[in-house]
Amino acid sequence: NALAFLDHQPPFERTPTPAFVVLDLRLPDMTAEHVLTRAAQTLRKIPVLVLTQVLWRTDRTALQDAGATQIHEKPSTLATLRALLLGFAAEHLGEND
Repeated sequence: NALAFLDHQPPFERTPTPAFVVLDLRLPDMTAEHVLTRAAQTLRKIPVLVLTQVLWRTDRTALQDAGATQIHEKPSTLATLRALLLGFAAEHLGEND
């Protein structure tokens, strides 16, 4: 599970910390806000991009309060998603990271 991975719990004790995290707002068993809250200590150090089908003002506020770095509506094409991810990585990781 993603929370175990982020917290380096078994069997993920030796996995590297991700450079950044991409979350869907509405996951099957919880929301991105819940993930951000549960893994707050780890995710404070990692840029987090949240994608959503529909972006409501209340969702944006709650996600920002929970620690999301950026929130975007889901792109409609793979090319747009690729550009969004590359732009996010370049902005938050720098060219040399």
